[in-house]
This record gives sequence, structure tokens and C-alpha cells, in this order.
Amino acid sequence: MKKILFIAILFSSCTSTNILLNASSQEWTGGLKGSGSGTNYKFILIAPESDNAFSVNDICVDGKLYNGVIYQKNFSKGDTLLISSRKTTESCNQENVISYFLNEEKQYLKIESIERLPKLLYQ
Repeated sequence: MKKILFIAILFSSCTSTNILLNASSQEWTGGLKGSGSGTNYKFILIAPESDNAFSVNDICVDGKLYNGVIYQKNFSKGDTLLISSRKTTESCNQENVISYFLNEEKQYLKIESIERLPKLLYQ
């Protein structure tokens, strides 16, 4: 009986924090001289709550700070969310972390790995 209870507790604790399905980055370069270059970061999460109780705050990747943006304006618990990032001029001390608010409490989600996609060359 203790073994079943331990497994149930372990399973429930893992599923509540494991909301990150995928993380990817893709470098890009503009096709014209002076058009710029950069890196796009995208994250796919499972919403732990609805839009009135969950929001993404900041994303820290490779020492740089980004503002997280959820594409969907209205969503429910369990929906798949696409999160993009907007670069800021600030740096951060944390390494590969998404900070978010869940029921007005700030929490952190470690990004274990980021899939590097092939570079985009715009023309």
C-alpha cells in the first residue's frame, strides 16, 4: 500500500511541473545588407490553468533576457500553447529558465534542452 501511495505522489508531482513539451531556437539572417540577423526561440507548453490564472513572464536563455508572449489570448487548462520571445536589452543570471505566474504565484520552469533548427536565410 505504501508503494502505491508513493508512486501516486511521485506521478502527481511530476505531471504538475512537466508542462514544457518542446523548446527550439532558429538563427536567421536577412537577405539584404544591413537587414539584420537574430535568433527566434519558440516554446510549446501545456497550460497548467486557464488564461486568467496562468501567464508567462520572462525567459532567460544563454544569459539573455526575453519577454515571453503567449500567442493564444484565451485558453483552458490542458490546451497546448505556443510561446515566443521578444529580446530585451537586459541580461540574466539564471540559465535556460522560463518564469511564469500560476495563480498569482511566480514559478520557474527549467529548460532542459533546446532543439537547434537549421538557420533561415531570407532573400
